[in-house]
Amino acid sequence: MAIKILSPQLANQIAAGEVVERPASVVKELVENSLDAGANKIQVDIENGGATLIRIRDNGSGIPKEELSLALARHATSKIADLEDLESILSLGFRGEALASISSVSRLTLTSRTAEQNEAWQVYAQGREMETTIKPASHPVGTTVEVANLFFNTPARRKFLRTDKTEFAHIDEVIRRIALAKFNIAFTLTHNSKVIRQYRPASDLNQQLKRVSAICGDEFVKNALRIDWKHNDLHLSGWITTPNFSRSQNDLSYCYINGRMVRDKVITHAIRQAYAEHLPNESYPAFVLFIDLNPHEVDVNVHPTKHEVRFHQQRFIHDFIYEGISHALESQHTIPLTDTKESALEHPQENAVREPIPTYHRDCSPKPNRAAAGQNIFAPNFSIEKGEQNPTQNPPHFSSQSVRSVSQRYRDYRENYRAEQPGKIEQKLYGELLGVPKHHKKTDISTQSEIIVSTEISESPSHLRALSLIENQALLLQQNQNYFLLSLEKLQHLQWKLALQQTQIEQQPLLIPIVFRLTESQFSEWEIKATDFAHAGFEFIENKAQLRLTLNRVPVILRTQNLQKCVMSLLNNSENSSPFLTALCAQLESKTFSVFADAVKLLSDSERLLNNSNRDKFNQLLKPINWQPLLDEL
Repeated sequence: MAIKILSPQLANQIAAGEVVERPASVVKELVENSLDAGANKIQVDIENGGATLIRIRDNGSGIPKEELSLALARHATSKIADLEDLESILSLGFRGEALASISSVSRLTLTSRTAEQNEAWQVYAQGREMETTIKPASHPVGTTVEVANLFFNTPARRKFLRTDKTEFAHIDEVIRRIALAKFNIAFTLTHNSKVIRQYRPASDLNQQLKRVSAICGDEFVKNALRIDWKHNDLHLSGWITTPNFSRSQNDLSYCYINGRMVRDKVITHAIRQAYAEHLPNESYPAFVLFIDLNPHEVDVNVHPTKHEVRFHQQRFIHDFIYEGISHALESQHTIPLTDTKESALEHPQENAVREPIPTYHRDCSPKPNRAAAGQNIFAPNFSIEKGEQNPTQNPPHFSSQSVRSVSQRYRDYRENYRAEQPGKIEQKLYGELLGVPKHHKKTDISTQSEIIVSTEISESPSHLRALSLIENQALLLQQNQNYFLLSLEKLQHLQWKLALQQTQIEQQPLLIPIVFRLTESQFSEWEIKATDFAHAGFEFIENKAQLRLTLNRVPVILRTQNLQKCVMSLLNNSENSSPFLTALCAQLESKTFSVFADAVKLLSDSERLLNNSNRDKFNQLLKPINWQPLLDEL
């Protein structure tokens, strides 16, 4: 058979095989067109599961009369104009294939009117002939698209359609997913003239939670953790559920990139890894997550259905999501619903979802990214300190006797790990309990947020207490009447060395392995230091023939470090006679501490690594403070 160019009609039908998989695909493409047109009210009417009729009506900007026929042409779009636009896509549609593909396998009627026109116009196209007819019509500002007799001219495709109930279930799921991403849009879904779904616009968090509750269920919201996570252009927001609300199937997982619903392996892996310690393998987490980032950093032009994306920095995105969800799960701040639908009926004017009264003091100046799941650890002023409970505010309680009381209808949202402030007697007894003999090494955190570290600096058993963070560089510690400064930078170096000298080093696999292409001299240096890397918790796969290394697993304590820089520095420095761990730690970047609680946590984590053989190394970091010269000047 000779090579020839396919006709436009045949090309459209081939493209329709990718774009129009089933009626739900048509609904998705047309609703996204309505959203791109600026509509805030969208009505979706379905008959017989979409096989007979799909009608999408919106109040968007409309299409001018002279562009109606062009709108049904392939590769015709108003959303991009050149290659630069393709590299920073913010609209949901951009390929210019949907209407052409749909009209090639159905009888399509497009009616539209712009605000500048006095009357509406209608264009009709049927099947593969693609001949269009334009005539005047009556229609308000906006657009209505009717898709009748889907696959009427492709019987092979039509016979693969499932029952009306199954096909409508897929359409319902598409509307649910879009409604979760577009809280400010009103959606109405009907099937065979019966209203099935009706989502009103949601302007504030309470109303958004009502929509989430309507789509994901009351139990989802009752066990939800709010996330609001930022780092430069990256923003992770939405809700995840506590581990006790797990699913046996992956049916409550909604993820969006710049408002576009996607299914991405990088995101899924990051979420599963964050839940790994909390859920068994056969369970799935439930979440509604929105990821906003610079459109130049993500490629959405991967597949005609636009369900897949590619990130330019996949590993960074993965770690960002992993850290955000992990921190939220550790914080465990729940956002409750009102307790019963019955109480909502008794008070119809009140929202069905409410934010709990905060258990922390509010500062006069708002802190960025303060959310129910905690602050953003990517921010330079990150703090994990929790303020004391406001004594003038009594948190609401829930009981069967108090459901009818408006002011007491909420569940007790207080954290299960939070205890009341102990009295002086309890504090005294607790202090005596900590006075253990020298051979009992113990670390604890007192009720007054003071880290207590068992040491042997003096002859009598005593403890170090962290008092303050000094100039973001050192901790001020007290032992009886003696005071010490502890350098945080040196403490981090000690922590790295102690952690990497353990017999069993906790490792973490890399989602995207790092590949090193070496010179002959670098590979020779690698062969010398391969055993040292292995003892430090690194796992490489080497390819000597191609002078290539692949880093698959790394020590958990070094996960946030620039591993590529560290490894290459060690392989380039063949003349360095320092021990391997000393050279490795010299390449690591120390964290700057601006919050006292972070510094205390570092001290606590480091102390867990201490034993009789290495405690002297810690004691050498303590610098005594001589107050006498200052006292003499008083």
